[in-house]
Order: sequence, then C-alpha cells, then structure tokens
Amino acid sequence: MMKQFVTGAVLLSVIATGAACGKNDSGATQTVNAGGQQQPAAGQQTPAAAPAETQDAINTKAYLAARMAQEKIDFVFHDNKDKDGNFILNKYYPDQDKATAFLSGFYDPALVKSMVAFYVTDKKSGDSPIINKDNFYKKSLTDSKKEEIAFDAANTKDQVKFTTKDGAVYTMKKSGDNFIVANLEQK
Repeated sequence: MMKQFVTGAVLLSVIATGAACGKNDSGATQTVNAGGQQQPAAGQQTPAAAPAETQDAINTKAYLAARMAQEKIDFVFHDNKDKDGNFILNKYYPDQDKATAFLSGFYDPALVKSMVAFYVTDKKSGDSPIINKDNFYKKSLTDSKKEEIAFDAANTKDQVKFTTKDGAVYTMKKSGDNFIVANLEQK
C-alpha cells in the first residue's frame, strides 16, 4: 500500500512539473519546434535580437587583446630569474615549444616564431634557456590609454588596425571569438 501511495505521489509530481514547464510567466503555453527551440504562443512577441556591436566596441576589444598579449610576453619571458639574476623561461612554459603553444593563443604563429627567436638565447641556466633581457616591444602598450590610440577608419568586425602615440602599428585579427596580434610594426 505504501509503495502505491509513493508511486502515485511521484507520478502526480511529474505531471504537475510538466504542466508548469509548459507555461511561461504570462500563463500562455509555448510549443517546441522540431529543433527543440521554444516558440512563443500566439499573440506573444518574440524577444528582440541583441543589438549589433558597434565598431568602437570592437576596436576596444582589439586594443585590450593587444595589451593582454603584451602582458603574456612579459609573463613568459620576463617573470622568472635564475640565481644569477638572468631571465629564464617561465616555469609553466619551460621550453620553446610550450612557450610557443601558449603564445599562439595571443599572436599569429609567424609573429610568435619571431618573438621566441628574439628572446631565447643559446645560453642555458640548468635546463632552462637564458632569455634576452631586452624587450621585443620598443614601447609598452600597457602604459598607453585608449584615448591615445588612433584607430584605422577601415576597421571591420574581423580586423582592427591601430597606431600608438609612439608610432607602433598593430594589426589585430579575429581568431574564434577573440582577437590576436597578427602584425606589429614598430618605429
């Protein structure tokens, strides 16, 4: 008898939950199309599409991605020192292949290759290569402000080009949902 009571209670609970899920806040039922998406009931408005992103917002994303990319260079090449004070590769990316793989999420592969060649020397400290103490970036982008940046008028949602007050020209390209540094021209 107790099993029948529990089974009946569970069944009623499932039915009530199913009925509640089929109604929206206004009490109108919604239907589900073959693709599994809910369709509003007759007389209801569909939600408005999200507004398109402005070019200024896209430019800002690209600029911030370039700043983050420079921070990653500093993290990989200028974050760890050996006992003699020489820079060595970051302990999380202890060899060129791991450093290259990590930086490829922020830079075009050809640019990563030239950066790694710039930083990694033939000298070793234990198993780690000693890093060139000079910086690949002639001027730090992380010290800049967006207001000091001149964005190219021909920028698109997939490519943003900008010039710093020091004359460095960055070309940012969309890679997935993010921007990567595709090219850097420094004066």
